[in-house]
Amino acid sequence: LKPGSGMPTGALPEGYETWARHNVRAQKQEGYSSIIVKMPLGDFTPKQGRGLSDIAREFTGDSIRLTADQNTVIRWVSSSDLPAVYERLVSLELAEPGAGTLSDITSCPGTDTCKLGISSSRGLAMELRRRLAVVGNAADDLHVKCSGCFNSCGQHHVADIGFLAPDDPRYVATVEAIGRELRRGDALFRYVAPDDFGEPETSFTICTFWYIDALAAIGRRDEARAMFERLLARRNHLGLLSEDLAFGEGG
Repeated sequence: LKPGSGMPTGALPEGYETWARHNVRAQKQEGYSSIIVKMPLGDFTPKQGRGLSDIAREFTGDSIRLTADQNTVIRWVSSSDLPAVYERLVSLELAEPGAGTLSDITSCPGTDTCKLGISSSRGLAMELRRRLAVVGNAADDLHVKCSGCFNSCGQHHVADIGFLAPDDPRYVATVEAIGRELRRGDALFRYVAPDDFGEPETSFTICTFWYIDALAAIGRRDEARAMFERLLARRNHLGLLSEDLAFGEGG
């Protein structure tokens, strides 16, 4: 690990300041910074992967982390090396600014590769990126996330922007249909059709949380709150819930 030091004096590479505004975070440790490498839809080529590995070995303690936003974080970069790392990222075509802003869209695979997908979330995300490019990074605090189904792998439930109003008849009808088909007592299943292990016997807790949130969104708040409280009653002595829970028809 290199010793930490401040930013170098003198001229900075073209585009550096725009990139650093959102893609560089000062660490608590003096003289060190973390770099967020923005990776559209989480994709990168073998050449880019090898290039990132080279950067980590040369400038840091040989460590790279992946984020829930489908980006990459390089920590423990000496702040004096930031311009040099930026230029290396430019050569790899990985110096896109705006990490964590409106243009930094998260998406699950959707119907591209997931057998549970019911919509093309990646296709939507790519089109949104194209259209939001005209906005730039003006909306720093807004986040867009796309999921291909209600399992929420794209984290759409924590996004700031929704694409279908909860009072839209299509949304209401979807929530009601999901409840009829997949709700068992106070829980929601991912699917109920038999698979390689037979007919599913346990619900998927994150789906249940999504359903509770959806009920509240369409105005069934009392039902949502009661279901939420009964679900929380299933927590163990540490306050934790299992990923899978077994509920009877009556709760």
